[in-house]
Amino acid sequence: MKTNKLILLISILVLFSSCFKDEDVEKRKNNGITSGLYVLCEGTGSDNNSTLTFFDFKDSVSINDFFSGGLGKNANDMIKLDNKLYIVVTESACVWVVDMKTGQQIARISITDNDGNNRKPRHLTSYDGYVYVSCWDGNVVKINSSTNTIVSTCAVQGRYPEGIAVANGKIYVANSGGLDFPNYDKTVSVIDLNSFSFEKNLTVMENPQTLKAHNGKVYVLSTGNYMTTPQLTVIKNAEIEQTISINMADFDFWQDRLYFFYTSPYASPTTNNDFNFAYLDINNLNATPTVLHQKTLPNMMMPYHINIINNTVFVTDAKNFTNSGEVFALTTEGELLYRFSTLINPSKIIEKLD
Repeated sequence: MKTNKLILLISILVLFSSCFKDEDVEKRKNNGITSGLYVLCEGTGSDNNSTLTFFDFKDSVSINDFFSGGLGKNANDMIKLDNKLYIVVTESACVWVVDMKTGQQIARISITDNDGNNRKPRHLTSYDGYVYVSCWDGNVVKINSSTNTIVSTCAVQGRYPEGIAVANGKIYVANSGGLDFPNYDKTVSVIDLNSFSFEKNLTVMENPQTLKAHNGKVYVLSTGNYMTTPQLTVIKNAEIEQTISINMADFDFWQDRLYFFYTSPYASPTTNNDFNFAYLDINNLNATPTVLHQKTLPNMMMPYHINIINNTVFVTDAKNFTNSGEVFALTTEGELLYRFSTLINPSKIIEKLD
């Protein structure tokens, strides 16, 4: 498998100098979807232009608007479960279920309350056949992945939940309070996984948003009022273990490293390459980060999200937030492998293998 991936990367490098082109989506689907990357493209806020890009490893081709008809308004997160993609779309009040083999719709799950009001679904996680959705209305929605139906909800007792993850029998939810500016929330809710009931809130720095689990621990990134230094909080067994102040915009994990990038709050699409890309040893978070790039990635304008798949670090580039974006694939030591175009505001990336 490693040999095959090495050959694949060499092939992509050979093709790197050529221009990537769009292909007819239906023709590509009919011929069969090979190995590649699904990239969720958020679109522009409440505009009806969220979609999927598929990057085909075989031909080094970006296939844009892969989900026929589009996903809706403000697609915000995507996860993989049993060869299916679950895609949450905030303003369209739904979770799409997509067959990874064909790219075709399996189901559209409406995320509304009993009165038909949009719960504003935001982020996803899964465990033991269930998908959990954080919603801005203050609830987590539980979906049975076998039937693609909602089976229960749980109130988090926090405002505007964002990131969500599972670790050691608990569901953790970051309550940002983001729409209540400047009165942000500063809690992480703990939900018992078995009973699906609220247990308690942990207090962190204001405006916690990104929350990810790794090796039994939960890492929470709080951004405060965006002008202060962000804070990373480590939670173990439903208790706060450590906090550090660090300039960080998004992060992901590979082995014992936490990779992250930082973009200045004063940055804009006109301040080209105004970012740092580095990693920390998760066993010594207080150590000085190892910087891999400091304003040195050619043609990257606005780093948006980071995804690590196997041994490849993918950094999405939102450019000016209104036109087509791009994805940069790097080695774990920061060397550029390849890059490819996407639609607007690429965020989450999931690999599909034959």
